[in-house]
Amino acid sequence: SLLSSAFFYAYVFMQVPVGILFDNIQAEKLIAAAAAVVGLACVALASTHAFWLAFIARIFMGAACAFGFVGMLR
Repeated sequence: SLLSSAFFYAYVFMQVPVGILFDNIQAEKLIAAAAAVVGLACVALASTHAFWLAFIARIFMGAACAFGFVGMLR
């Protein structure tokens, strides 16, 4: 449950900063960069044996997935 909460806390806390970024930077660039971060975090999560690294990977996944939702709303 701690890994799941790491994703959702990062996802929730990034909603407002991501909205501000979408007002200032092109949506295509932000979504492409966020997709790359999610991909790298997925690889890190899948290849780790350490809990702390899995936790950090889930935080990065949650923060980057916030770009997808806000981009869809925009």
